[in-house]
Formats: sequence, C-alpha cells, structure tokens
Amino acid sequence: MRYFFKRARLSNYLALGSIAWLLIWSQPYSADLLLYPLERSEKATNQLYKANSQPDYILVLACYYNTKGDVPEVSRWSHCSLQRLVQAAILHAQTKSKIVLTYGYFLENENVNYSQKAEAFLISLGVPSQDIIKTNEGTTTQEEISSAKNVINNKDILIVTTATHVVRVSKEIEGASKAVSFFPVDYHSGGDLTPYLTLPSLAALEGSRLASYEYLALIKQQFN
Repeated sequence: MRYFFKRARLSNYLALGSIAWLLIWSQPYSADLLLYPLERSEKATNQLYKANSQPDYILVLACYYNTKGDVPEVSRWSHCSLQRLVQAAILHAQTKSKIVLTYGYFLENENVNYSQKAEAFLISLGVPSQDIIKTNEGTTTQEEISSAKNVINNKDILIVTTATHVVRVSKEIEGASKAVSFFPVDYHSGGDLTPYLTLPSLAALEGSRLASYEYLALIKQQFN
C-alpha cells in the first residue's frame, strides 16, 4: 500500500511539473528570452547585410518542401522556405548577384530534389535560370555549406536563412569564403525584452521548441 501511495505521489509531482513546464515555455516572454541570444546575437548584428552592398553570391539555405497530398504548389512550401526564397528573389533584383541553392534528396518523396524545386520557384518569381546555381546536395546545414564551398570559396557571400540559425551558420562557414553577411528572415520574436505576462500561446511554445533545438545543435557543433 505504501508503495502504491509513493507511486501515486510521484505521478502527481510529475504531472504538476509537466503542467508548470508547459505554462512557462508557452509564455511569449519566456520564448523571447530564449530566442533573443540567437536572433539578436552580436554575431548576427555585426554581420547584417548593408543596403547597396554587392555580394558575389546569395546563398539560400534550405528549409522544407512538402511532397504529400494534392495541394497547390505554393502550399507545399514551409513558412521558412517561402520567406527565404522570396527574400532571395528580392535581393537578386536589387543586387543582380547569382543565387546559390543547396540541399538534395531529403524530402518524404526521395525522388524529389529540394534544389530543383527551389530553382523552379525562383524562376516563377522572375529570377533568370542562368542566375541560379544548384548544388543538389546536402541533408544538414554542415553538408549544405560543404556542398557550396567550391562556388563560394574566396567570395563575398550574402546568406539568407532563418534568424535563429545565424549563430550556428556563421560558425559553419568560417574560412569558407572571403566575406560573409546575413539577411535573417523568419523571426520568432520581436526582440523586446521588457517583461510582460499574457495568456499561454502555441506560437510561444513553438518558438521555445525552435530555440531549444538550436541550442542543442550549437552544443553538438562544438563536438564535430
């Protein structure tokens, strides 16, 4: 009987702890605290793209493309992919710099190549095909950059990626090019650290998850 009560008490503690954990990280301010060092880091701030600069290449890191279901083409692109590719098209119109696309066969349909789909999308936005370079390789950020090294070596590179990735990508690309700047997109916080309290939010929970993933990826990066 004592064993039963001990187990019941432990279960209650675990349930209460889980609820408390969920409430904390579903608070937008808690998510902001996690995201700020990633999205507003000194590294990201110092390497932001400056208007009217002229990079040799615009490197667009991949996100995701859904190959399942009978849906319109635009609905297949994840939110982060759309932001990266649309911003790359805007930057190309401004700079006339060539766009480098990475990533290969990592989608649910293993016969679909991400770089090729991204190229078709950019062309639909008005980017000439001759201004797009595809590596057709890579399944991780490290492999993406490695696949592009032959193109970006000793060049001035502008990288378009999600804001939370800038710190990790800046480390991965060290020594791979002459100069690097970033155009972060897909922000998950507004950058305001003034304390506030609101109702729990699914968006905040997702922001906390993304930040936690990125911190774990940075730790793993230290051991590679």
